[in-house]
Amino acid sequence: MFVIYDFTRLDQRRNLSTPSGVDRVDLYYILFLLKNYNKIIFVRGYGGYLKTYSTQSALDILKKIAKNWAEIDNISYDIDKNDFVNVKIDVEKILKNNIQYTYFNLTHSLLIGRYTIAKFAIKDNIKMIYFCHDMTPITHPEYHAEGMISFKQHSCAMKLMLWSADLILTTSQAVEQDILNYSIEIGVNPPKVVAKEIGAEENFLKARWNKHDSHKHFIYVGTFEPRKNHILLFLAWKKLYSILQENTPMLYIIGKKGWLIDWLDRYFEVEPNVSRFVKRLENIQDSQLEKLMLESYATLNSSYAEGWGMPVAESVSMGVPTICSDIPAYHESSQECAIFLSPLNVDIWVDTILDILNNRAVFPDKMYKIPTWKNYFIEIDKILNGNCFLRDKTQYIQFFYDNLEDFHFAAHKIQLNQKNKKTFKDEIRLKLLKSKLYFIRILARFI
Repeated sequence: MFVIYDFTRLDQRRNLSTPSGVDRVDLYYILFLLKNYNKIIFVRGYGGYLKTYSTQSALDILKKIAKNWAEIDNISYDIDKNDFVNVKIDVEKILKNNIQYTYFNLTHSLLIGRYTIAKFAIKDNIKMIYFCHDMTPITHPEYHAEGMISFKQHSCAMKLMLWSADLILTTSQAVEQDILNYSIEIGVNPPKVVAKEIGAEENFLKARWNKHDSHKHFIYVGTFEPRKNHILLFLAWKKLYSILQENTPMLYIIGKKGWLIDWLDRYFEVEPNVSRFVKRLENIQDSQLEKLMLESYATLNSSYAEGWGMPVAESVSMGVPTICSDIPAYHESSQECAIFLSPLNVDIWVDTILDILNNRAVFPDKMYKIPTWKNYFIEIDKILNGNCFLRDKTQYIQFFYDNLEDFHFAAHKIQLNQKNKKTFKDEIRLKLLKSKLYFIRILARFI
């Protein structure tokens, strides 16, 4: 199988010291493909198109981020078996031969305006495989930066995914159902959608929490953004301080800064007692995170909505007491081995935290089946080598070209009520993008 791998996100995030859950999935997929498939063409986004990427350059980047993110330093790949090494192949040329390809895109947020993808989709020799991590910009746009712009962008990306996909992979049945519901909403006969539980990091599988050890704090792992519902924990800690005073435990919030969090500094200014016992940590290594988890009373996961919940899976894998919002994804990622609370009820979180501090909390007595990446990719390999799932997408791709203007505006973050303000330049660009001549569409990028 010839693989066309969209390397855009990994290339953009090469200098980050710590990865998000999406980054980890992207990394482990390419490591799996490098190990098991002979021909890999790396591509990355360039405007609305895809361009091939030097294999050696891609491997150099992978070695760097794999060592930084997952402490992996033994990546190997026989470049000699790859005919495309260091050769800049125009992706358009791939469309002119009859070799069987499989295109992988693990980061659906980068799909807007990918005209090359639309061309791939109608070719009988190219299977299109995507990974959908969640649908929250569509199901919960109020928690995302730029609200309706984010909704419009993600809607365009999901439409192109559903129009062009032969297979969509995801992490939970909750997201699978969201995908199927959205496909019905936009009138598309959905492609094959498969939900598989992803693996936990190896170092988290080896460590075990011990209730007899000394525990010092609580932790919450996740990007600092409104959807994660950090405000509930801040309010909970305000109440805890009123009860426990100087005996209030520390809360560590671990994750990178997201969006719409300008209120944080102001909140700490008016609530100095909360700021003393709530600290945010960023850019910590897995080994540091593991230590903090082992020393914690419990992990807290108060999110309003999730596609999966990797921190929850890792917490339960280590045997750390885990408290979660009562949302579908957390029930799946924890395998029901957690305490579930309403993400809207501060008092019940305070009561549960006090129960933990006083050894009164009762957690489910269930056996957790630890997910591993090895087992995950055994299942994925079976799917990739199973029956052909290619489907006829011609009618749907026509929708893409019919709605090219919507994709153009979404890609440039132009709100719906601004469409009537198109400039003459916008009009020219859209006409050029619709051209059947490749060099004309190239010209449109520079206007």
